[in-house]
Amino acid sequence: MERDEELSRLDAVLAGCRRGAGGAALVSGAVASGKTELLHAFTERAVAAGALYFEAGRHLGDPAGLTEGLLRGLELFVEETGRPGPGVPARPRPGEAGPPAAETARRLHAQLLALAEREPVVVGVDDTHRVPPAALRDLLGVARRLRTAPVMMIFTDAGAAHPGHGVLHEELSRLPGTPLLRMRPLSLDGAFRLFARRLGAERAGRLAARGLAVTGGSPLLLRGLLADQRENGTGAADRLEVGAGFEHAVLDCLGRGDEDARRLAAAVAVLGDAATAPLAAELLGWSEPALAATLDALGRAGLLDAMRFRHLAARAAVLTAMDADERTGLHLRAARLLYRKGARAADVAHHVTAASHWVALEHLAQEGNSGAAGETMTSRAD
Repeated sequence: MERDEELSRLDAVLAGCRRGAGGAALVSGAVASGKTELLHAFTERAVAAGALYFEAGRHLGDPAGLTEGLLRGLELFVEETGRPGPGVPARPRPGEAGPPAAETARRLHAQLLALAEREPVVVGVDDTHRVPPAALRDLLGVARRLRTAPVMMIFTDAGAAHPGHGVLHEELSRLPGTPLLRMRPLSLDGAFRLFARRLGAERAGRLAARGLAVTGGSPLLLRGLLADQRENGTGAADRLEVGAGFEHAVLDCLGRGDEDARRLAAAVAVLGDAATAPLAAELLGWSEPALAATLDALGRAGLLDAMRFRHLAARAAVLTAMDADERTGLHLRAARLLYRKGARAADVAHHVTAASHWVALEHLAQEGNSGAAGETMTSRAD
């Protein structure tokens, strides 16, 4: 949805590969902004047009490393399909052998060259925020050496809030003709079209603007809302249902991000209407500049508008999903902070009683009354 320009620019890089020029691309955007969907849509088109596709992302957690995992996958593919491999690459002369990572990169380069003799090769590296910067540099080094071969590498990352982002931009900006694509949130028209596919144009016209306000244009959160509308049947045509589908999407969005994003969302949920950037930074023990990048990431993900959740249901989902000890500890630290800053007694007392409330509910849940406790938790969070 609304990704035609991005697909067109990726198609242009692949067209250059077909003419014998290697290429690369970076798709950057907030968590759950549709980067993986774009990668899959593009690679489906590339494969249908005769290219080979390998997903390096499946090797992100490989103990041997990203390039080693990708190399093993390529070698297994050659073995299973009977395709010609690179033979035995020339070994360095005695005393010239580099570190193991350099040898792996050399073998990976030779393997990709051999495969690209028959058809273009596309390598996708999804979720590079989960990749150590050193591993990214190894793979980017291979990409630079493939500039005259029909091999394309496409990377996705979650923006500037992780160390690998700088590595990618620094290295890829040196490669001529490399598109650096930033995923945008869906527009009002995009939200309308998404809703209209399932709800019809008339109901989508009534709900799209409100859905956009609740989600900030996040495709994942919009689909969560859409599930709530379908779950509740036709419902009231003018009423936007915000329920379990949206709450699950909120938690899925946080689960795809990093730990800092989850911790900041938890702090904002606990602070509620009192949340400010300085107070949240002090609560978490962060500097304000460190908080700013994570706050921006949560905003671009559609969860926050400044220091407020876009919908109370998002805050409730975060509160109820938190570990009980973390939630209680944040409430107690918030009470101490507000007390030291001379806040109203009622505001301090709110956090003290909230901590006690969650502890009591935890005891109820442990005694087997988790259903009743869960209902109470949700209502209290609202």
